[in-house]
Amino acid sequence: MKSLPAAARRQQGAFLLEALIAILIFSLGVLGIVGLQARSLKAVGDAQYRGEAAFYAQTLAGRMWAHDPTSLQTYFGTSGTGFTNWSDQVTAAGSGLPGAADRPPEISFTNLSSKQGVMATIKIYWQAPGEADPCGGDTSDVKCWHQYVTSAVVGNNVGS
Repeated sequence: MKSLPAAARRQQGAFLLEALIAILIFSLGVLGIVGLQARSLKAVGDAQYRGEAAFYAQTLAGRMWAHDPTSLQTYFGTSGTGFTNWSDQVTAAGSGLPGAADRPPEISFTNLSSKQGVMATIKIYWQAPGEADPCGGDTSDVKCWHQYVTSAVVGNNVGS
């Protein structure tokens, strides 16, 4: 048997090393794609809940528009029948926003001039399922919740 020349002996195993490095680079690429997929799923879930919150807020604004403006603040105030019925839908287990029952929605009113109606500010809070609680269960801190805030002018809307 002939022995391999010195240059050939130095090359033994180089192809195997190149193949292992290529597999490592490919594996890192696949892990990166899996990470991007996980982040995109989280973003889709967040967009879904934000869309639902916008829908709930616009539903309440629509109900306020259809209601008698003279009793608007009484009926849709924090303890009013219209607001509590709507709030029960937002916080309902299984069909409302996740975690919304722990921090119920809020509403506040600002009286505009007598001919321009009332500005209603609606705040809806939620926490996505499985999301880490950054505040350790403290439901009073607004920073610990996803929130959707919108305002609607309801009432006469007649220019002065």
